[in-house]
Amino acid sequence: YNSDPEFVRSVLRAYHRPDNPLFVPEIAKTDGFAKYLFAALGEGALGFAPFGVDPHGWNILGGSPPTAHARNFAHLGPMSKEIARLNFEGKLKTAVEETGQPQQELDFGTWQVTIAYGYPQRDGRRAPGTSDAHGAALIAQLGPDEFLVTGVDASVNFHLPDRLPAMRMQILAAQEGAFENGAWKAVRLWNGDETDRGLQFHEDDPTVVRVRLGKF
Repeated sequence: YNSDPEFVRSVLRAYHRPDNPLFVPEIAKTDGFAKYLFAALGEGALGFAPFGVDPHGWNILGGSPPTAHARNFAHLGPMSKEIARLNFEGKLKTAVEETGQPQQELDFGTWQVTIAYGYPQRDGRRAPGTSDAHGAALIAQLGPDEFLVTGVDASVNFHLPDRLPAMRMQILAAQEGAFENGAWKAVRLWNGDETDRGLQFHEDDPTVVRVRLGKF
């Protein structure tokens, strides 16, 4: 129930051990804690639950639903098996926004990922961050040059080590879709205007993208 990001991370790390699968049976129900689902998944969590999920019993929000938690569960639920498998295989990483840090990096070896939070994101300017630091991203490597990507109020840019995005690389395909019974079902291809400034994910329009990259 302490919302300090470093405190939450320290608790997650303390329980993430080879002899102890991480499980978060209780966390605050308010929206400010929803992003920690992504942090928990980044530490290999196999479960995550806000306090007072039963709508017929006592909870600190009265009759109000846990909006952000519900959004995350609805968004990630259809691919929970894939998330669990990719996490077990060590192929999944996450990023969670912190106040005053509107940009973060993830390392996938031959591919690096820049995550920037908040909108608008204008060319040549630092991302603004969100007003309450609720941004998050989840990225899983499916193959040497293929990734599964989603996020909340975040843009995701792939790039080669020590190079800026779009230098000596390009997005060959970006499929928006979902998993159905373990199979990926694409619903549409993102066009160049949707990818040339990074893959952009918005809180009010949850999407999942499977992206294939190329080097030259």
